[in-house]
Amino acid sequence: MSTNISQIDVIIPKKGILCHEELIDYILCKPKLMPLKSLTLEKLEKMQKDAEEKLKEAQDIQEAQKVQESQKSVDNSELKKVEEFQEIEETEETFRD
Repeated sequence: MSTNISQIDVIIPKKGILCHEELIDYILCKPKLMPLKSLTLEKLEKMQKDAEEKLKEAQDIQEAQKVQESQKSVDNSELKKVEEFQEIEETEETFRD
Protein backbone atom coordinates (compact mmCIF):
# COMPACT_ATOMS: atom_id res chain seq x y z
CA MET A 1 0.00 0.00 0.00
CA SER A 2 1.08 3.43 -0.68
CA THR A 3 1.18 6.15 1.88
CA ASN A 4 -0.48 8.63 -0.43
CA ILE A 5 -3.95 9.52 0.94
CA SER A 6 -5.42 10.52 -2.40
CA GLN A 7 -4.99 7.02 -3.80
CA ILE A 8 -7.21 4.20 -2.54
CA ASP A 9 -6.31 0.62 -3.24
CA VAL A 10 -9.18 -1.48 -4.46
CA ILE A 11 -9.25 -4.99 -3.09
CA ILE A 12 -11.16 -7.51 -5.16
CA PRO A 13 -11.71 -10.95 -3.66
CA LYS A 14 -10.42 -13.83 -5.73
CA LYS A 15 -12.96 -16.35 -4.47
CA GLY A 16 -16.68 -16.01 -3.81
CA ILE A 17 -19.25 -13.63 -5.13
CA LEU A 18 -19.02 -9.95 -4.64
CA CYS A 19 -22.43 -8.28 -4.53
CA HIS A 20 -23.88 -5.17 -3.13
CA GLU A 21 -27.62 -5.09 -2.56
CA GLU A 22 -29.61 -2.00 -1.65
CA LEU A 23 -32.79 -2.53 0.26
CA ILE A 24 -35.35 0.16 -0.24
CA ASP A 25 -37.62 0.35 2.75
CA TYR A 26 -40.22 2.88 3.70
CA ILE A 27 -39.25 5.24 6.42
CA LEU A 28 -42.29 5.79 8.56
CA CYS A 29 -42.75 8.96 10.54
CA LYS A 30 -45.26 9.90 13.21
CA PRO A 31 -48.74 10.43 11.83
CA LYS A 32 -49.70 14.05 11.53
CA LEU A 33 -53.15 14.73 12.83
CA MET A 34 -55.07 17.26 10.83
CA PRO A 35 -57.67 19.28 12.70
CA LEU A 36 -61.26 18.47 11.93
CA LYS A 37 -62.10 22.17 12.05
CA SER A 38 -60.03 25.02 10.79
CA LEU A 39 -58.87 27.71 13.19
CA THR A 40 -61.07 30.25 11.44
CA LEU A 41 -64.15 28.08 11.90
CA GLU A 42 -63.32 27.59 15.57
CA LYS A 43 -62.96 31.36 16.05
CA LEU A 44 -66.28 31.98 14.32
CA GLU A 45 -68.01 29.40 16.49
CA LYS A 46 -66.50 30.96 19.61
CA MET A 47 -67.66 34.41 18.53
CA GLN A 48 -71.16 33.09 17.87
CA LYS A 49 -71.25 31.33 21.24
CA ASP A 50 -70.14 34.52 23.02
CA ALA A 51 -72.81 36.54 21.19
CA GLU A 52 -75.49 34.01 22.19
CA GLU A 53 -74.36 34.16 25.83
CA LYS A 54 -74.50 37.97 25.83
CA LEU A 55 -77.97 37.88 24.27
CA LYS A 56 -79.15 35.41 26.90
CA GLU A 57 -77.71 37.58 29.68
CA ALA A 58 -79.49 40.63 28.26
CA GLN A 59 -82.77 38.69 28.10
CA ASP A 60 -82.28 37.53 31.70
CA ILE A 61 -81.69 41.12 32.80
CA GLN A 62 -84.85 42.28 31.00
CA GLU A 63 -86.88 39.49 32.60
CA ALA A 64 -85.49 40.39 36.02
CA GLN A 65 -86.44 44.04 35.46
CA LYS A 66 -89.97 43.01 34.41
CA VAL A 67 -90.29 40.88 37.54
CA GLN A 68 -89.11 43.77 39.70
CA GLU A 69 -91.57 46.13 38.04
CA SER A 70 -94.41 43.68 38.50
CA GLN A 71 -93.43 43.22 42.14
CA LYS A 72 -93.41 46.98 42.59
CA SER A 73 -96.86 47.25 41.06
CA VAL A 74 -98.09 44.40 43.28
CA ASP A 75 -96.49 46.08 46.30
CA ASN A 76 -98.12 49.38 45.33
CA SER A 77 -101.52 47.75 44.91
CA GLU A 78 -101.13 45.95 48.23
CA LEU A 79 -100.10 49.21 49.86
CA LYS A 80 -103.16 50.91 48.41
CA LYS A 81 -105.36 48.11 49.70
CA VAL A 82 -103.83 48.42 53.18
CA GLU A 83 -104.33 52.21 53.13
CA GLU A 84 -107.93 51.79 52.00
CA PHE A 85 -108.51 49.22 54.74
CA GLN A 86 -107.02 51.59 57.32
CA GLU A 87 -109.24 54.42 56.08
CA ILE A 88 -112.28 52.16 56.32
CA GLU A 89 -111.33 51.21 59.87
CA GLU A 90 -110.87 54.88 60.78
CA THR A 91 -114.27 55.80 59.37
CA GLU A 92 -115.86 52.89 61.24
CA GLU A 93 -114.24 54.10 64.46
CA THR A 94 -115.57 57.60 63.92
CA PHE A 95 -119.08 56.22 63.42
CA ARG A 96 -118.78 54.09 66.57
CA ASP A 97 -117.83 57.07 68.70
